[in-house]
Amino acid sequence: MEKRTVTCIKRKLGKRKVYNIRIADNHNYFVNGILTHNCDDPHNVKQAESEAVRKGTLRWWDESMSTRGNNPKTVVKVVDMQRLHEADLTGHWLEKSGEDVVHLILPARFEKENKCVTVIGFEDPRTEEGEPLWKNLYDEESLSTLESDLGSEYAIAGQLQQRPSPRGGGMFEVDKFSYVDSIPPSEIVRTVRYWDKGGTDDPNNAFTGGCKMHKMKNNSFIVEHLVSGLWKAPKREKMIKNVAMNDGRATTIGIEQEPGSGGLESADATVKNLAGFSVRKDKVGKDKVTRAEPYATQIEIGNVYLLRGAWNADFIKQHELFPMGLKKDFVDCSSGAFNLLNGKGRAGTWGQKK
Repeated sequence: MEKRTVTCIKRKLGKRKVYNIRIADNHNYFVNGILTHNCDDPHNVKQAESEAVRKGTLRWWDESMSTRGNNPKTVVKVVDMQRLHEADLTGHWLEKSGEDVVHLILPARFEKENKCVTVIGFEDPRTEEGEPLWKNLYDEESLSTLESDLGSEYAIAGQLQQRPSPRGGGMFEVDKFSYVDSIPPSEIVRTVRYWDKGGTDDPNNAFTGGCKMHKMKNNSFIVEHLVSGLWKAPKREKMIKNVAMNDGRATTIGIEQEPGSGGLESADATVKNLAGFSVRKDKVGKDKVTRAEPYATQIEIGNVYLLRGAWNADFIKQHELFPMGLKKDFVDCSSGAFNLLNGKGRAGTWGQKK
């Protein structure tokens, strides 16, 4: 490690912009007389993936920090943090406050497509792709060593690049998806519509998603259609029935069965609602990431195709952010459809003893 020794201190005259920073007796922090709340790293890195812990941090910010300030017209809030999730405090604050937030992003390596220009006029002066932020401190060699030490692409993206997921996707290499304009019916081996069910119309909770996927004669896979929405149980069941009628009886329907008696009852209710259709209950036991691994492998080798449609952009975004994204329904139902097509689900039909 380079060591430097201070040999002398010289006074430099001239006009300079300075700031009056002081701490009051009650420990309040003032900048030029403005009460400032400084929040440093509100999320615990090890617990950021916990939905309950992450939402607890957001609730603390909304319900506690919102009332901290003598004068709401002058109080200022500053958050310094790395990105850990699409819906971490930074993402949450930007979604709620929008243009009222000055969002400063200074990635360790410059990314042209993500160049930072703030609402108050600051612009990242760098122009070269991959250019280090502070060459004198972290030159190319030092930055490469730091990236190697961090190891995980997610850690590099969050701590150094200020993104909640790696560029181009983390678990899913989204640039490996290919597109088709039509699907030859004679080349289809089997078709599945798989449902990952949510049970509420509250936007803060899980969405319901239904993926229609084909396995082709050449052993490739084509995602034809996605349905997603926030519906309470009665409306959701009606939607699932309508989609099944449109898909036709040649399409096998997969229903995710969550652990516990509640998951069993919910799955059974959906199967009863789909009398006359070929339905499989998929009793999931592993976590979402593990269940998605076989599907991710096929994407990595370019063996998964998308039929062009308006849903493509949202589909790609969810895969790129997974598992750090707020919404996961497209990934869950797509990986479920893939696993069912390949016999990896624990499936059973209504009325059949297992």
